[in-house]
Amino acid sequence: MNGRLRPLVAGDARCVVEPEHGGRLGSLVIADREYLAYAGDGPVFWGAFLMAPWCGRLRDDAFSVDGRRFAMPVTYEDRALHGTVVETAFDVVEAGDRDMVLTAPLGPTWPWPGSVTVAYRLREDHLAIELEVAANETAFPAACGIHPWFVRRPSDAPEQARIDLQGTQMLERRPDYTFTGRRVPGPDGPAPDGVDDAFDVPARRLSVDWPGEFTLTVESSSPWFVVYTGRPGAVCVEPQSAPPDSPNDPLGEGVEYAEPGRPVRLETTWRW
Repeated sequence: MNGRLRPLVAGDARCVVEPEHGGRLGSLVIADREYLAYAGDGPVFWGAFLMAPWCGRLRDDAFSVDGRRFAMPVTYEDRALHGTVVETAFDVVEAGDRDMVLTAPLGPTWPWPGSVTVAYRLREDHLAIELEVAANETAFPAACGIHPWFVRRPSDAPEQARIDLQGTQMLERRPDYTFTGRRVPGPDGPAPDGVDDAFDVPARRLSVDWPGEFTLTVESSSPWFVVYTGRPGAVCVEPQSAPPDSPNDPLGEGVEYAEPGRPVRLETTWRW
C-alpha cells in the first residue's frame, strides 16, 4: 500500500493508487469488500496494472517499423509482455479526494521518446479510468490498456466471478499465443476456466458477476478485451485500445500510431 497518498473515497467506494508500482490500482473496496486480488508473486499478478505502449505478448518479442526490426526485452518468464511501464514509478500530477492523475516516461527500452498518463476518477457508483500514450517527437505504434485481477474468493462457488461472453468474437490463436488473423465465435455463455484469449466485443462492455453479491460492468471506448480465467483466485477482464501484439498488426487491419499532439487513448468505466 502507498503510505504517502490517501485513498480515493466516494460514498462507500475506496481505491488505493500505487504510483511507485507502475501507477496501478492496489485496492478497490466497495461496501467493505475488496474486489482486486493478489493472484501470485511478481509485478504482473496483483491489483490492476497499466499496459503501454503495447498490450499482451509480442510475437517473437519484436516488431518492425519501416523495415527496421525492434527487439523488446523479456519482462516475464520468456516473453516481452504488457509493455514497458508495469514496474515504472509514476509521478503524481494531481491528487484530490476523488481524482488522481499520474504520468511516466515509456523508458529507455522503448525506441522513441514518449509517455503514458493515467487519470483515476472515483464516484459513488463508478470508477472512470483515462489512459493515453503520447509521442514526444516521432510517431510510433502504440496501444494501452489496464489489467485488473478481480478477486475470486476462496469460499466462492465455481460459478462466482462469472463473465458472460455470449455475443462476442475472439481471435483464433495458436498454441504459442500468436494469432492466425481470423475471428471466430466466442464461448456461448459464461467464460469457462482456462480462458486466456482476446475478444472483440461489439457492445464494448463485459460484466463480472458475483451472484448474490455484486455485479461490476467494465465499459470501454474500444471493443477489445482480454479475458483470463486460468487461476483459482482471480479472473481478468482487460480493456485495451487494440488487440494483443498490436505493433505486429495481428489482424492485418492496420496499426494505430501515437503522433505528437495526437495520443492513443483508452477510456474505461467500471460501474456497480
